[in-house]
Amino acid sequence: MTAFRETMLGSGFGSVAAQVGGFRGWATDTGDGYVQYTIYNEAGIHSFLGGASLRKINIEVPNSPFPVGPYRTIKQTFTWRERKPCSTR
Repeated sequence: MTAFRETMLGSGFGSVAAQVGGFRGWATDTGDGYVQYTIYNEAGIHSFLGGASLRKINIEVPNSPFPVGPYRTIKQTFTWRERKPCSTR
């Protein structure tokens, strides 16, 4: 609850800080002196609730299966390239 109070109530619901949660990412050496970075995230009701589950009765709160509407899951992919830190090219 502390994180919620500080993030949401402190900065407002329209803030970029409202986008919280986990993601997965990887880096690929493209062989031309650059590295391509990719981050993938699914922002849905599961992550909005902090990965909540009703542990006492063993029920997970899943993301919505619907592509539109409230609490739908937004699938995000961010990709960019950067010169390798030790590249001589």
